[in-house]
Amino acid sequence: MKLIIEWFIEKPKNLQNLPKINKFHIEKIKQKKVFDELIQRMKKTISIETMKQEQNYTGTNKAMFESLADDLNIEEPIEDLLNMLK
Repeated sequence: MKLIIEWFIEKPKNLQNLPKINKFHIEKIKQKKVFDELIQRMKKTISIETMKQEQNYTGTNKAMFESLADDLNIEEPIEDLLNMLK
């Protein structure tokens, strides 16, 4: 199967290298093309700034976050809240 996919990618000049193809191979090639179109390959390295741009990250609005926290009106000490999580 790999040989057939490589042949279609490389398209050698020597047509004698063309492996025998059947319906199964053609279907696998179509599936690989669909897979390659749907899946974005992972990058070996990426910066935080690039990730933010690619994901349209805008961050948290500090004023809105503090307003929501105030609305919760939490009076317990942080230690008690953390112990509730256990």
